[in-house]
Amino acid sequence: MTRKRLNTQQLQVQFTTVPNQYYDEIMPRITNLAALKVYECIMRKTIGWGKSGDWITIKQLIELTHLSRQSVCQGASWLEREGLIWTIKVGNPGREKKLYFLATDQTEALEMLVKDGAMSGEAILKMITYETDRRKYRKATKLGTFLEE
Repeated sequence: MTRKRLNTQQLQVQFTTVPNQYYDEIMPRITNLAALKVYECIMRKTIGWGKSGDWITIKQLIELTHLSRQSVCQGASWLEREGLIWTIKVGNPGREKKLYFLATDQTEALEMLVKDGAMSGEAILKMITYETDRRKYRKATKLGTFLEE
């Protein structure tokens, strides 16, 4: 069997900063392997892209974790019960999008607004879409500036 090695050149450019608090406080609390893998995927899709939350499909989580649908769903449910993540469904029943958030001090206010009914799931989805578009615009602007030089 061939071992997959890390490409150290890519590590210098493409990486997700993982807070020390994850290793010190959160990881030891996660006793379920599926939950650990799902949490790390959510961390990659949110913190890794500079977003407060993200629309992540079960199919994406299955592909990223190499777990079964049942394991992914059980892992996500466990994380939500333990208060490590929170989710909201947006859209029509049967065709909803599920937004995932790590439970952080920054997302706590959003969670309260949604639970109190002061902010809709649709508004949160627009906010996340705006974050993504703004980041793409900044990246394109930097690339354009670089190409002009």
